[in-house]
Amino acid sequence: MKPKVSILIPVYKAEKYIEQCLQTVLSQTYQNLEIIIVDDASPDSSMVIAKKLTQQTVNTFDIKILHNEKNQGIATVRNILLDNAKGDYILFVDSDDYLERDAIQSLVDIAINTNCDIVRCGYYEIKGKNKRPIKQRPWSDKTDLLKQHIKAWDSIEAMWQLFIRRSLIEEHHIRFAEGVNASEDHLMMIKLYFYANSIANLEKPVYYYRIDNAQSVTHVNPKAFHDSMYKGMDLAIRFLKDNDVYDTYRDEVLTRTFLTKQTFLLNKENRDIDLYITTHPECNSYYRKFHYNRSQKILFRLAELGQRRLLKLLTLFT
Repeated sequence: MKPKVSILIPVYKAEKYIEQCLQTVLSQTYQNLEIIIVDDASPDSSMVIAKKLTQQTVNTFDIKILHNEKNQGIATVRNILLDNAKGDYILFVDSDDYLERDAIQSLVDIAINTNCDIVRCGYYEIKGKNKRPIKQRPWSDKTDLLKQHIKAWDSIEAMWQLFIRRSLIEEHHIRFAEGVNASEDHLMMIKLYFYANSIANLEKPVYYYRIDNAQSVTHVNPKAFHDSMYKGMDLAIRFLKDNDVYDTYRDEVLTRTFLTKQTFLLNKENRDIDLYITTHPECNSYYRKFHYNRSQKILFRLAELGQRRLLKLLTLFT
């Protein structure tokens, strides 16, 4: 019997895109699907559109729609989705993205042929009418893959890239960290990669990722966004230490932490000198790994030395 696949869709302020998203989910060539939608108290007409489309479908998919009475945030919503999933495999689909018609069939084929726990899929970046195919980066072993993922800053690391054997998640009691609603995927994927026995790549792009959605969490409240990222990194550090592998990934963790917090020194709108200096000060020298102009290097060096007064004076003019 063909394995059942759970497609998990969190919904919040997606009225502009959800019709395309659900149409591509409901028209999948692979038929043994369970589709679970969680409405996170979306204030727009997203769920009106979703209900209309799902009621009109003529296929035999199992479809479940759940509603939160108040907005819970993406981490909680994804945990609700996981708690309700019954499939052999799961795939998260963001409600502003969409799929190739044969996406699930292609992912199932790779998963079965390789007997792997996780398939990482290729995808398209969509901006307006333009699309750019992205392949997953190759890796030599799981340690190399984890190092790439932990440090990743110039690439997308998102749960929708992963087609996951659900038993991997349940056997290790893996869930999203409540309250971590920015970079929440990063921590989750560290755990999944760590526990997976085998991981494969599907080079063919089958997922369409929209990068121009103004409602995305990365476009709102930069302070809250970065605070959440720090919390996620702290939890990642704790996980790696608890599993006695932190030293293996220490440089990658500190590199990502530095890149996360640099905005609080360089960006005038987000500037918080005290926060920059005191948050993981062990990475304050990591600016030397990257190319900055002379003025920026001076700021980083003063921060490394803890020269708050001089920094605050200099940044009045930058």
